[in-house]
Amino acid sequence: MKYPAHAYGKALLDLLEEYPERESEIIKGFWKTISASGDVAHAEKIFSSMKTMIARREGKAEIKVYSARPLSESNKKSIEDAFGGKARIESVVLPEIIAGIKMIVNGTVVVDATLKTKLRSLVR
Repeated sequence: MKYPAHAYGKALLDLLEEYPERESEIIKGFWKTISASGDVAHAEKIFSSMKTMIARREGKAEIKVYSARPLSESNKKSIEDAFGGKARIESVVLPEIIAGIKMIVNGTVVVDATLKTKLRSLVR
């Protein structure tokens, strides 16, 4: 990547906040910029970093939970309650983790209790 994902994300977010009336123009320019620099493949990382920045500005934790099966609403509520109700939770289903969960809070892995990780540690 020409620039780190968080740098792209912060620049785009700052422009959108400063010039909300020019949103369409700014987004088109952003796509042209990342296309010209060959960074379109990293768009997901860029938008993920933006979501984290927005959550922080709102005083919320951006939480991504990976599990083999979808989280129940009660699971999501428990996680949200653990963060004082100030959390944005995204549930990602990855059957290859077999069982357990992996939780990333504001871009940092805080829990990796997946069976896949436990099995890997046995092989090492």
